[in-house]
Amino acid sequence: MLAFFSRAVQSGCSEHFVLECPDNRKLHPDELSRLSAEYPYVAIQSRAGSVDFSRNPKTDELIGIVGEKEALAIFKFIIASRTSKEDTIHQYDLPSLQDKDHRRQFHLFIKLNYPFVSTKTEAGIISLTIRPSRKRQNRPQPNPRKRSRVTFSGALHFTLMKKNVEQLAFTTRLSQLLRVNEHAICFAGIKDKRAVTYQFGSVRGATAEALAAAVRDYPNVAVSDFHYEKQGLEVGHLWGNHFVIALRGIDSPATSMRSSLLRVGRDGFVNYFGAQRLGTRDATSSVTAGVGHLLITRQYKQCLQALLTPSLTFTDASSTEALECFRDCGDAKKAARALPPSAHTLHALLRGVHRYGCASILQSAAAPSEKEEELLLAVLKEIPTEMARFYVKALQSLLFNRVLQWRVEHFGTKVLAGDLVVGEEGKCRAVTEEDLVGNAVSVYDVVLPLFGWDVRLPENAVGEEYDRLLRTYLHCSMKELKKGENGFMPNGAYRSIAAKPFDVQYRFDESEEWLDVENDRPLDGVKPVLQLSFRLKKGLYATTMINEMTNGGAVETWN
Repeated sequence: MLAFFSRAVQSGCSEHFVLECPDNRKLHPDELSRLSAEYPYVAIQSRAGSVDFSRNPKTDELIGIVGEKEALAIFKFIIASRTSKEDTIHQYDLPSLQDKDHRRQFHLFIKLNYPFVSTKTEAGIISLTIRPSRKRQNRPQPNPRKRSRVTFSGALHFTLMKKNVEQLAFTTRLSQLLRVNEHAICFAGIKDKRAVTYQFGSVRGATAEALAAAVRDYPNVAVSDFHYEKQGLEVGHLWGNHFVIALRGIDSPATSMRSSLLRVGRDGFVNYFGAQRLGTRDATSSVTAGVGHLLITRQYKQCLQALLTPSLTFTDASSTEALECFRDCGDAKKAARALPPSAHTLHALLRGVHRYGCASILQSAAAPSEKEEELLLAVLKEIPTEMARFYVKALQSLLFNRVLQWRVEHFGTKVLAGDLVVGEEGKCRAVTEEDLVGNAVSVYDVVLPLFGWDVRLPENAVGEEYDRLLRTYLHCSMKELKKGENGFMPNGAYRSIAAKPFDVQYRFDESEEWLDVENDRPLDGVKPVLQLSFRLKKGLYATTMINEMTNGGAVETWN
C-alpha cells in the first residue's frame, strides 16, 4: 500500500490499489479520515470487505491552477474541516493569483467540485470558508434576526391576497425578506397572475409579525388569517377553487349563453390545461414549453440563449432592457445591475453566466465542449427550483393537450379498453372489456399521464399516439425515460380527461363598476357583462371551461 501511495504522487498516475478487509468489514471512519488527510492526492473508497485507492482525479487540475504545494494544502484543509467534529467555521487563505484566467479557473473549480466551500478575493487574498453542516447542529440557527423570535416548531398558516402578482416570483422574494429557505414557503395551489386571488399558504421559521412586516410594502399583496399548525401545507392541500369571473363584450345572445352554461354544467368539459400552465395567453405558441423541451433534451446552450433573448421569455420592460445590454456588451454582471429586485429568475441566470464565465460560450457559434456543457448546466441550476419545474410542466401540459385533442377527435368521449383509471388506493390500472360491458367506468374516471419516468401509457391506440409524440419531441419512448442526472426529468402524474363544474351561477349585468384587473382601472363605458360563479376541483382551469362554453372547445398548441 505504501508503494502505491508513493507512485500515486506522480502526475497522471491511473493505477488502482485494492486492500481486502477481513470479515467483510469497512475501514474505520477515524482511520479513513487520517489516511485522507495524510494523502490528499489519493481518492479512498471504503466498501464492505475492501478499500479502493486511486489517484484523486481532481489533483492534477488544481495543481495546474495553483501549484502543487498550495493544491495539497487546500485538499488537506477541505478534508480536515469536513471530518472535524467541532461546530466552528473553518477558513484558509490562499495568496492571490496574478493571472486573471487562473483566478477564474480556481473559483470555478471550487464551485463545481466543492460547492460547500465559499471563495472570496479581498485585499489580494483568496479566502476559502467552510461552514458547519446544519445537520450536525443541535442548537438554534446562528442568525438571531432570523430565528430568535420563532418559539414554535410547526408552521405559520395564512391567507394571501394578490392582484397582478406572479406567484413564483413572489415566493422567491418573500423567502429573501423573511430570510428563510424558499422551500419553507408553500401554497396549497398556484394562482393565475392576471386576477385578484385568495389562497392558503404556510411558512416555517417566521412569525406572523415578521410575515406582516415583510409584505407591508409589497404592492398589491396582503396577508391575513394567521394561525399556527404542526404541519405546513403542500401543493394540492385543497379540495378546489371558487371562481367569480366577469366576461365582457359578449356577442352571443343571452339565450345562447344560457344554453351553453346548462350544457357545460350538465356534461362538463374536456379537461385541457389552460394557457396559464403553458406560460402564455397566445393560443398558437408557448415559449415556456420550448424552454422545458430544451431542458429535458439537454440542449443547454440553446436553452440559455432562449432565456436570455430580449423580449422572448422575459418580456417586461426592465428585463428586456437588461437583456439588450447583455446582448450588446456581453457583460452579464453589468446587465444584472439594471434589473429590479423582483426579477429573481433573470438575475440568477445573469449572475450564473458571470460566475461560470459562460458569456463567450453563448456568443460562440461552435458547439460547446463537454466541460462547457457542465458550466452551462451549472448556470441553469441557478434558476429557482419551482421556476425550473414550471418550464418542464409547461412541456408536459402541452403534450398532454395534444394527445387529449387527438383522442377527442378520433374517439370523442367514448371509454376504450386499455384506458387508464386511478383506483381508490391511488394505483393506476387499465380498463378491461368487463368494465365496458358493465359500464363500470365513465369518461370522468379516465386519466392520461403527464410524461415522466414513473407513469404508464394507455394500452390502446391513444397510448401508441402518445409514444409517437414522445419519440418526436423527446427522442425516446415513455419506458425509456429515466430519472436524469441533470435533475430536470419529472416523475410524471395522471390527469382526468374530462371534468364537471359545481354550483354554476350566472347573471347578465351592464354595470359601470367592473374593474379591468390586468390594467388596474375601471372598464371604459357601459358594456354587457356576464358574471359567472362556480367551483372546480383542484388542478382544473376556469379558462378551459370558459373556452368550452364560448367557442365549443379550444386547446393551446405549440409551434
